[in-house]
This record gives sequence, structure tokens and C-alpha cells, in this order.
Amino acid sequence: MTRLFVSVVAGIGVWPMSLAPPPATKQALPSIDASSADCYAKVGTLLDLSGGKLTAEVREPYLTWAEGAVLQELRQKEQTIPQDCLAEVRGDATLRDAAFGAVFPPDPSILQNYAQLRAKLGSRLIASYSSLAIAVAIAKRVKGVETLEATGGSGSASANENQDFGHDYQPELWADESLRGMGNDDEKNYVRLVADFMRANQVAALDLYKNSGLQQQLVAFLNRHSVPTALIEETKQSIQFGERLKNAMVILGQRPTSRDQRPTAAAWLKHLIRIFESTPDSTPTVYGKVLPWPLFPLDKAPWPLLMPLAHTVPLSEAGYIWEAFKGEHGDDRYHTYGPYRGDDDAMPYELQPSKWFGDAWPDRIVHGGECAPISKGTVDLYSALGKPAMWAGQPGHANLISFKYLAEASKEPEFTALPTG
Repeated sequence: MTRLFVSVVAGIGVWPMSLAPPPATKQALPSIDASSADCYAKVGTLLDLSGGKLTAEVREPYLTWAEGAVLQELRQKEQTIPQDCLAEVRGDATLRDAAFGAVFPPDPSILQNYAQLRAKLGSRLIASYSSLAIAVAIAKRVKGVETLEATGGSGSASANENQDFGHDYQPELWADESLRGMGNDDEKNYVRLVADFMRANQVAALDLYKNSGLQQQLVAFLNRHSVPTALIEETKQSIQFGERLKNAMVILGQRPTSRDQRPTAAAWLKHLIRIFESTPDSTPTVYGKVLPWPLFPLDKAPWPLLMPLAHTVPLSEAGYIWEAFKGEHGDDRYHTYGPYRGDDDAMPYELQPSKWFGDAWPDRIVHGGECAPISKGTVDLYSALGKPAMWAGQPGHANLISFKYLAEASKEPEFTALPTG
């Protein structure tokens, strides 16, 4: 963890001592200027003596100061951490570095998040997977103190097993997009009437989408119900008509209304640990090589590499991905990317009945899409199998970065980032 501390302490060292910090403002964390000044008062002389290097003489007082700052903020908000949890963090060098030195200013929610995961995972799991737990605790930090309401009744561990904690920093990125909502009342009525027509005539959405003769019958039906002309004129094979057919399928129970709910962080880690500790009878063969299992060492990887595993996938999908990996759903056991299809080409596949929502991984690998949705689908796959990966947007394109573990008996363990897409 030394490299992490170099950046933190170096930032403190450039504080201009001749200038007084600005007045504190009311915010979740103390201002960086105020924290820097306070920290420099404790550590600055030692930092100067070390020539700006992170030495044991600098590290220890810095962590002591950071812990004090965290605990002071918790006390001010009347939040507590169980003493056995605090003793564990203090006694483990990696946990201590992460809880008090991962970010600047020190963030008390990291310690709170870890305490919650520790309570929900139990002593056996936390003993083996503390690095994974602290990684998720950092990834979900709130940049301040989590309050009573946010933690379901305690500053350290929620009494409600279904109560989650922390902050999701990419909700818009991971929003489900496969089902476009209907706009005004006229459009909603149009979709209801399309569903009525499909039910009465036993017509499948895909047939109605592709067959102009069926579309003319629908147009006549809509005219009898005084549907606005503008909507009737759009009853033809197009993306817009396809989106309305998808909504009609939901009304008819041929597609779910939404994706299954994502699990809490604790439930998610329990899933990852359960499959990590499993021994599948076989693993997929990719490019002529049998995949190892597990794909990534959750019990010994450095916590910064495990932070992407804070990304959750609905457990129904994660379970399906694990079953597919074991060969329980056919030969396509490790579907990493694609099929690449534009909206026009993907629509016929989206108009087939399915128990899965369109953004769900088992359905996404059927209808496909362009770079952004299928890159996100690959992140879902890797995450569900305990392999850290991150979506990576770029101008006019999207891809992802995943991490691969390379271990040979004659070498130190090596971790490599692999761009995809």
C-alpha cells in the first residue's frame, strides 16, 4: 500500500505554511485545505526531514492522525464502530492503510461500511476476505459520515439484512434502457390497443413487426378506436413501432416490466465468495485453453484491484451466469462479447417472448447491441464470476477493462489490466 500513501502525503507536503486555511464550510467532510493544515501540523516536520519520502517515521503519525480525524467525525455525528472491529482494523496493516489512508481527507464512511460488511459476512468470511470487504467499503464511501437513517439504525451495522449502505457513483451509466417508457396518454392508449389486438387475434409481436398485412389489420382496428392519425401512420416496421410492441408484450405478460433488483453489497459478496469456494466439474474452453477456476484470487488480491467488484448484478442473472459457466445451459458457457448489432438488427430478437428483461445478461447476449450495451453486459459477466472489470466510455465508442491474474510457480503473482472492445 506504499504507493497509495505517497500520493496522499505528497499532497499534504505542498501546503503553503505561510497562508492560513480558509474558514471551514458546512459540508460532509472537512475541507481539504483545513484537513491539510491540521495534518501538516502533525506530520509536516517529519515529512520535511524525510525529504518528502514515505518512511515509517512519517507513515505511523499520519495514520494516527487520520484515525483520530475519522473517529472524531463519527463522535460528532453520534455514530459508533464496534470495538472488536476497530481493534481488527488497527491490528491489520492492510486494513489500517485502507481505512485511514486510502483517500484524503480521511473518510469515516469507509470504516462504517467495513463494519457493516464485517457484521453481515461473519467472522469466518471476513477472516479470509477482508481485502474484498475493505475494497467494497471504499468503493461505496459517501465522503462523510453515514447517518442513522442511512444505516438503518446504527452507525456501524444495519439491523436489517436487506438494508444496504454507501453510495453508487454510476447510477445513470447502469440505468436499464431496453424498455422505453410511453410518453403521453395517447401513446399509452395506443400500446394498450395494440396489446388488445395481439391478444384477440393471437398475433405475435415479431410477426406484427415484420408483416405488412398484419399491420394493415392493426391500422383498421386502431381507426375504429379513434387513435390519432399521427400514431396510426407510425404503425410500420421501425424502431419506434418496435418499442411500442415491446411495451405491449409487457402488458400481455410476455416480457417482465423491469429487471430484477440488484442485491445488497453483503448479499453480493456472499454470492462471489460462494462460487469462489466452489469446484465446478469442468470449466469452459476459450481459444483452445481450459479456463482456470477461480478466475481471480478474491482471497489474496490487493484491495485496489477488487474495488470494481462493488458492481452488482441481480442474483437471478448471476446465478444463470454461474450455471452457464458450469455448462448447464448449453455450449455457450462463457459469452464475453456480442453479438454486435445495430438497433434495427437487434429489434427482431427483442420482440421474442422471454422471462428476462431486455437489459438482463441472459437476454442481452441473445439480442446483442452496439458497443455500449454489450460492453456493459461483459462487465456484468465478469463481475458475476468474481473477475474485476470496469466499463470504459470514450468519444464515439465504449469498451471495458478487466483484470487477469497470472501466476506461475517461479514468479511473483502478476496482475494485468486487459482492454476489451
